[in-house]
Amino acid sequence: MLLLPRKARREPLNDGDDRSSAAPATAGARRNEKVGNVVSTKMQKTIVVEVEMRKAHAKYKRIVRSTKKFYAHDEQSSARMGTWCAFARHGR
Repeated sequence: MLLLPRKARREPLNDGDDRSSAAPATAGARRNEKVGNVVSTKMQKTIVVEVEMRKAHAKYKRIVRSTKKFYAHDEQSSARMGTWCAFARHGR
């Protein structure tokens, strides 16, 4: 038997009558904006950003961290290593 925390066992307060807050139209769309840590600024006008994704394991339900590196365009070369930045994916 799986015991949940006390907050998770509570029943929802309003289960149907109040539907005034509709979900936005893009709720199911993929997120284009990513946030990550700048790990390299050695190229001209290009930075390397490392994005961390946290996802529950399919079988064991434990949170697993995975990282992926993206190249981002930095026209003014204003980003520094170790800073957090947000960037949007374009193209493919």
